[in-house]
Amino acid sequence: MAAVDFEAKDVEDRPVVLRDLLLTKPVILITGGKTCPVWNTRIDDQEALAPLYGDQFHLLFLVSAEAHPKGEDSWGTGALDIFGYSSIGDPKSYAERKAVATELSATVPSWTTIPDPYPLSPILSTYGPSANSIHVIRQD
Repeated sequence: MAAVDFEAKDVEDRPVVLRDLLLTKPVILITGGKTCPVWNTRIDDQEALAPLYGDQFHLLFLVSAEAHPKGEDSWGTGALDIFGYSSIGDPKSYAERKAVATELSATVPSWTTIPDPYPLSPILSTYGPSANSIHVIRQD
């Protein structure tokens, strides 16, 4: 099965087009978010992949919907999520999601960081919205 193509912008507003990336090498896409405790414990592991695989793969980091925002309506699900350890609310706009993604991009500087382009974009529908997933997208 062919990979579902997507077009998005990274935190510096540069275009990220899957079909263009796949012309030169495969892609590793990891999803994560600021309030995901599991992803936060694996930030160093994610960055450690860069020297091992950065020459062989394009490295993409999709900042997905917040897994555990502090108690308020979630823009991603419309549900009320209340977790005591969460310190931030769920971003309500693309600008707010981009600000969170820009902050997180400093933790994984070897990766191209993409803010969640919600709603219902091909990248989110196919490769998200959950934090803590990894996709290896082959060229064939």
